[in-house]
Amino acid sequence: MLVSLLAAAFALVSPQFGAGGSLAGAPIWNRDGCTGANRSPALRWAQPPAQTKSFALGIFDPDAGPAGWWHWIVYDIPAERRALAAALPAESPDVKQGVNDFGVVGYGGPCPPPGPAHHYVFTLYALDIAHLAAPAQLHGQAFVELVRPHIIASATLSGIYQNQRRSAPAIRRLPSLVVKAASPREGAAAFHPGLTLDVLAGLR
Repeated sequence: MLVSLLAAAFALVSPQFGAGGSLAGAPIWNRDGCTGANRSPALRWAQPPAQTKSFALGIFDPDAGPAGWWHWIVYDIPAERRALAAALPAESPDVKQGVNDFGVVGYGGPCPPPGPAHHYVFTLYALDIAHLAAPAQLHGQAFVELVRPHIIASATLSGIYQNQRRSAPAIRRLPSLVVKAASPREGAAAFHPGLTLDVLAGLR
């Protein structure tokens, strides 16, 4: 009950996208049909609980398969901070960053497969501890387990992104076609090795 009351005043915003709005531009990864610069968005927050000793931030995509996908983990953010600047480098002197699900330390922008839009949930946690006892390389699930017992309140901001690239044409593989000579005397030309035909469905 206390956490929910504190969270009511605790808010997370970004000047680069609104709550429930579309992510675009610099925060998007530049690959596989996605166009961006793979730079973390600017974030700001206000009215954290007075007893906050540090903040931690996670960006999670719940639509990326059964386990979801961690895009960013930031922790040991000083209690006096009220913002993270855009394009935060992976090596930043006053905060620590974990390993995202791309396998690198720092931010990894949205770039889902072509298809329905994915949701990106930014959650800022106000913690009752100044420093997490984190391993050298902190991954998503371990991050969740570390912050859970120390959460005073949390603030959430969600955005969406859809990869507009057209899906690659499906490949239909036909059975091997074999023609065999009735008799060796019909000549070598009468025998043809198996032939597999790949038909690109829908290719125009």
